[in-house]
Amino acid sequence: MNILSFISDYWLIILFFGTAAILFLVWEIIIPIVKNQQMYKHLEACTFDNDYRLSRSFLKKADFVLEDDEEIIFVKMVMIPRKSALTINNAFTFHLFYGGLSKRPGRRYPYSRYLTEVQSFLKWQPNMDKPFRKVVVLDPSTEKIQKYLNESELALVPEGEKVYDYQVVSKNNFKEKILD
Repeated sequence: MNILSFISDYWLIILFFGTAAILFLVWEIIIPIVKNQQMYKHLEACTFDNDYRLSRSFLKKADFVLEDDEEIIFVKMVMIPRKSALTINNAFTFHLFYGGLSKRPGRRYPYSRYLTEVQSFLKWQPNMDKPFRKVVVLDPSTEKIQKYLNESELALVPEGEKVYDYQVVSKNNFKEKILD
């Protein structure tokens, strides 16, 4: 009887926290699993014509590993908004600017954050007998990738071009920029 009276007295609070818990579960667990599965299928389709063997990485640093007889490619997937710009501040720091209307040229991006989830991947130097490459895949894509040359100069970086010891490419351009 006490449980029923508790529920009837606090039903709104229970509903609020229950909804918040479900949204948290979907946002933090289900969506990343689905995105990871989609990326695996995309990479599988990209490697169908090539001799690369695709596997999920058992290492925490990389998400996927592509391997052939000559080299190993470690892939780290990063989910970003479509209307965004990625700035590579130094070898280990990515700064993402996002939001705003894409119709306005020269617009400012109202939101920004540092991509701390890629820092361990960028700093990581695997001990391999074969040559290897590290690739950061942006899902779905970004409007521009830029890199600081010095304190005040920025340069646009074409997708797939080597920056420091890794490459940055969008999910849709992975096959032609990395595998071909």
